[in-house]
Amino acid sequence: MASHGISESTVRGKPSFLGVWQKVAELISAATVIHHGSFDRTAVSGACRSVGLAVDQSAWLDSTKAQCRANPFD
Repeated sequence: MASHGISESTVRGKPSFLGVWQKVAELISAATVIHHGSFDRTAVSGACRSVGLAVDQSAWLDSTKAQCRANPFD
């Protein structure tokens, strides 16, 4: 809890990952998901695996890599 501030009481009664993933997958299926660094994609892939779902195959774009390509001297 010290690293993220989320406690058991914060999530009590809230939908599980599996409970919301279908809607999220629907929303991102025809989109490119922009993320900053590898954490988000790694976390989503891990969450999918943890509940027995196929790892998300949406198009992902790491904004840190895009920024380096756009401005290689920064």
